[in-house]
This record gives sequence, C-alpha cells and structure tokens, in this order.
Amino acid sequence: MAREREEREHSGGIEDRVLVLYHENVNDLQRPLKPTDPMHEGGASSLQSVLFVSGIEREFGIELSMRDYYATDSLRDLAALIERRIGND
Repeated sequence: MAREREEREHSGGIEDRVLVLYHENVNDLQRPLKPTDPMHEGGASSLQSVLFVSGIEREFGIELSMRDYYATDSLRDLAALIERRIGND
C-alpha cells in the first residue's frame, strides 16, 4: 500500500513538471491545459514542440523522440511514458 502511494506521488511530480514545461514552451497559459486534455489540439508549432521535447530531455535526463511525443495523447500519458523511461535506466 505504501508503494502504491509513492508511485502516485512520483507520477504526480513528473506530471506537474511536464505541465510546467508544456506551458513554458508551448501553451504560455493562453489556454490552461489539464493533464488529461488532448495536448496536440492546441496548435503548437513544430519549433514549440521541439523546444518542449528538448526541455523534457534536459529535465528528466532521458531521450524522447518526436514520434514518442506525438504518440501520446495527453500530458498524463506523456508523464507515464517518462516515468517508464526513468524506471528503465
């Protein structure tokens, strides 16, 4: 039970950091995005998307392809992918 709580807290921390990076690089809080909202419908430019992915790579010390980024539907899905990548290191 304690492990489940730790996993939820860890996931929430990653999710929160991904949300901040998204707003810094893509959305600029023009339309606040919730973790479960579709993130590719906001009309981000390719440069904004590359900056966001680069920020994720720096923040979490992982490699993330643009294909990986576009394969996720929401920031929550992206956070889960990051968590899996961190766990596999």
